[in-house]
Amino acid sequence: MLGVYQIIEGSDKTSAKTMAEQESIFFLRKLNWAMTGATSVSVPNPTRLIITKGGLATEFRLTGKVIEIGGPSFVQLTNDSVKISSLSFEMTLPSFSKPASIETRFTAKGPKGDSQIFKSTKYLRQ
Repeated sequence: MLGVYQIIEGSDKTSAKTMAEQESIFFLRKLNWAMTGATSVSVPNPTRLIITKGGLATEFRLTGKVIEIGGPSFVQLTNDSVKISSLSFEMTLPSFSKPASIETRFTAKGPKGDSQIFKSTKYLRQ
């Protein structure tokens, strides 16, 4: 009986970790989609990113423990079961060998309390 409980408990933890990973991957893909072909990108503060594409501005921001997307109205992009913290956007200006880029970092905490740190860099092509 103990073995069955351990298998179920292990499966439950794996499922919670997978949920945090999937929410994070979904956000990063949405971010990548928004930045591809962008005409301008700005970081007014470390927790806000504004992307203009096709004349329309799209903003990503952390509100409480969820990431929202919008412009002018906002919708929740991540699930309430996954808590997002330490979201930061950092813009790096172009240099001799590299184009401008946006680095995104955040921590996603699953329903069982396990945390994972995510980091992504998107180079902005002109």
